[in-house]
Amino acid sequence: MARNAKTKMVRKCLVLAFLTVGMLIVIGGKGVKARATSCDDAFTAYTNADNAYYDAYNSYYFDDPTTCVHDCSTRAPAEQPACIDNCEINRYTAAGNAEINMFETSNETCDPVQIDACAEARALAAGCLSQFDVSSTSDPVEQDRIANEYPACRTASKVDSCQ
Repeated sequence: MARNAKTKMVRKCLVLAFLTVGMLIVIGGKGVKARATSCDDAFTAYTNADNAYYDAYNSYYFDDPTTCVHDCSTRAPAEQPACIDNCEINRYTAAGNAEINMFETSNETCDPVQIDACAEARALAAGCLSQFDVSSTSDPVEQDRIANEYPACRTASKVDSCQ
């Protein structure tokens, strides 16, 4: 049992190191950027990435929609522990990759179509603030998720490039 816990800890440390390097790349502006034709397209891409992050986060932290135990229940009893470990690692990795993708898409550049794109950007940023309000929950895990989503949403709104 102690070996299993140690293996899980080593795997989590490796995934955390991978996520840290990925976040440094994204923050440093060296991430792969998709080409958006308009700011609406860029924000839509961010919204899709945020939804994927939300789903992956809930899958790992809250076993939503199913638990790894449930997903592995059809396996032979001897295969179930390895299946559960792999399921947890896959969910953790998916959540990390979805977080990186969320921040990458929030940094996409765009060409404003409207003359007053800053008014739209301010409205989007205000929506981010109301949608991702940390005070809306007392659950520290949920606060952590929200604290990750708000800066990505604000960056995707492009409000900081307005004067």
